[in-house]
Amino acid sequence: MIRAAFFDVDGTISPFNTRSMTDVTLEALYALQRKGVKVIVASGRPWYAIDNVRDFPFDAWISCNGGIATCNPVTPDGSLPLSERQGELVVDRPLDRETVRQLCH
Repeated sequence: MIRAAFFDVDGTISPFNTRSMTDVTLEALYALQRKGVKVIVASGRPWYAIDNVRDFPFDAWISCNGGIATCNPVTPDGSLPLSERQGELVVDRPLDRETVRQLCH
């Protein structure tokens, strides 16, 4: 039995250079949830930059190359979160600016 499905964003659940997922993709994701599968988005980008898949209530978000992971990010009124820190924060270890600077030089 499949318990969780992880999806990348660009070119996987959202076509490149688009602002939303297709209706076919949305229906497939909802079908997984109806079967009890946790649907999780995983991206190297920070949460605020993953704006093309916010029209689906994912069970968890993994962003910043795994530096931030949040479970149950849907707000109590059923709306989508405004921040990746809504819900149960499981991992919160994004790289700090100094480390990024050192890696890039």
